[in-house]
Amino acid sequence: FFTDTPAAQERAEKWLRSAAEQGHLTAQHHLFVLLDRGQFGENLRSPEARQWLVKAALAGSMLSQGSLGTLYFNGGDLFAQDYDKARYWFELSAAQNGAYAMINLGRMYRDGLGVEADEAKAVEYYGRSWKEADSAFAVGPGSSSHDEAATEGMWEYARILRYSDHVYMENQLEEAVRIFRFLASDQGGSPEAQMQYGLALANGIGVEQNEYEAIRWYLKAAARGNGDAMNNLSVMFAMGRGAEKDQEASFVWALRAAREGHPLATAKVGNFLSGGEAPDLEAALSWMLLAAERGEESAKHFLTQEYGEDYRQRLASLWVEP
Repeated sequence: FFTDTPAAQERAEKWLRSAAEQGHLTAQHHLFVLLDRGQFGENLRSPEARQWLVKAALAGSMLSQGSLGTLYFNGGDLFAQDYDKARYWFELSAAQNGAYAMINLGRMYRDGLGVEADEAKAVEYYGRSWKEADSAFAVGPGSSSHDEAATEGMWEYARILRYSDHVYMENQLEEAVRIFRFLASDQGGSPEAQMQYGLALANGIGVEQNEYEAIRWYLKAAARGNGDAMNNLSVMFAMGRGAEKDQEASFVWALRAAREGHPLATAKVGNFLSGGEAPDLEAALSWMLLAAERGEESAKHFLTQEYGEDYRQRLASLWVEP
């Protein structure tokens, strides 16, 4: 399917059509995929693609049921958005252990899309999704053809366990942190998971506290552009946690996080610039205004207290984007 050779694509189309017309469900699904992508000259979202997808889904193809659910979930040229129909097809696919369908059901219950929001059901579907994705958690990243599904399911499952107010299992925090550590991995892991694992180490949540190790994981995440990790490094150096207290290093990390768009770090830069031996109040105000624009409540409160509700208008002439 995936070569750019026209002759190879024509042969693929020929054999897929032959198998699809004989009722082969996998062939029907892949013919839909190829027609839908326009690799054989058809228009994207072609009516024929829809016909093959529906035919395979009705005949019981787990992949086609999940794809049909996704098309109803997103809406578009082939199907109008319909969360009820999306859920129907996702549930059929999930009943056959379709990991992507489980992830989408998790999203629906997490966000209340077409259903009443239900965190417990979201946890159930996210938990099932990564466990069904070729047991990727047990054998390691990169070993499964469904790593993407496994990773997303694991991430959302761990995130809910970590931050939920509800208790879904014994040792819930430990389970969440164990998954963050797995997803973080030393080489090529998720920067978001690296940050979360560092946060757990820094505060002794679900794992023995180790501030030195926390900094090591924050640095890994920061090296890959994670603003939260940069902001957390600023905190660690400011407080002397896991390293000697170093206000200059704290400022540098806050500035790096602010340049990544981190609202709280942006306000911190304003605070840094307003103090010290050589304060730069105009620059400090510019950073505070930017922090407020980014949604940082502490910056909004400060500016409102100092300059009134119309602080944007009053300070407009002073503000130059940092």
